[in-house]
Amino acid sequence: REGRAPRVRAVLILDMVGMGYHVHVCYHRDGAYLLTENFPPGVTWDVYVPRVSWRIIKRLRDRGIYWANRLLNRFGWFVNHPLDGWMDPAYVGYLRRTLAGRAPPAAVIAEYVWMTGAFAALPEQTPKIVDTIDVFTERKKLCHSRGVPYHEFSLSAHAEIKGLNRSDAVLAIAREELAFFQSRLKAACSLYEPAFPARQTRPKPPASRNILFVASNNTANVKAGAALLAAWAQLPPSGFELHIVGLVCAVIQPLCTSDRVVFHGPVRDLDPHYEAACLSVVPLDVGTGMSIKTIESLSHGVPVLSTRTGARGLERFLGRGIVTYERPEALGPALQALLSDPGALPAA
Repeated sequence: REGRAPRVRAVLILDMVGMGYHVHVCYHRDGAYLLTENFPPGVTWDVYVPRVSWRIIKRLRDRGIYWANRLLNRFGWFVNHPLDGWMDPAYVGYLRRTLAGRAPPAAVIAEYVWMTGAFAALPEQTPKIVDTIDVFTERKKLCHSRGVPYHEFSLSAHAEIKGLNRSDAVLAIAREELAFFQSRLKAACSLYEPAFPARQTRPKPPASRNILFVASNNTANVKAGAALLAAWAQLPPSGFELHIVGLVCAVIQPLCTSDRVVFHGPVRDLDPHYEAACLSVVPLDVGTGMSIKTIESLSHGVPVLSTRTGARGLERFLGRGIVTYERPEALGPALQALLSDPGALPAA
């Protein structure tokens, strides 16, 4: 939505091409959401736009689930999505036609459990892999318990296990997720952790005093941004400025009571903001997948103050670029401790 997820996918595709593979992207999306330009030979694209009739049905079903949860949440009850509810069933036929007459793929990677229904279009002997991104079992219940409104995808444990067992291999990004999958699945489960070099960027300005928060406007980011503004307003003046970048600005700017906050809104290039920062803050209570904002901060050499959620899958960087705090109310004291002694900031 601000170019970050497409960039991650683009890097993955280029890495696979670099290993000698031809990458065929069959994209299920209402509109192209991938960066498709400037790719080398070895990448081909198909963008499947779901049928209008299916999009109407999905929208009505999702709204029904939303209102059911609004009524039932107060009693501790939650309604989840059907396993294949976010994939147009016609996509399976589209894949069969797309792959007809071609050599079987060496392997197929599906993003998210709700895309595993597409495996029905593939030869039985084709290795099938799921990039899980997250555990979606009772996700609505989890977010509700942490005070975060969540109206996106959520499954029962039975449905998630059924979907993931359609694959031969499952990829997890965090050790607790790996343990969850290994205890329940027939498929092979693997953990992947990022290994990235620090980017070669321009030197940071001397004695940088910028604190950075980068976020889109989803509900988890809005809640995190509001908590950050509240904590920031309680801190005594220290010469530091809080810089907030992204679509989240339009939602949380009316909540700001401090004159030490700069709102930039959406920007085309995040590099100058990372390069001017001495600390990045990731105060997420819930999130999906590995936090891209944490990875980007580290890759720019910017240390991170984060919740455990914001550091998921990046535990090996704890104390080596990432400082975590445990409870939401600990954000202010953690910020105060780091800003009162900038030398305590861990090197990223």
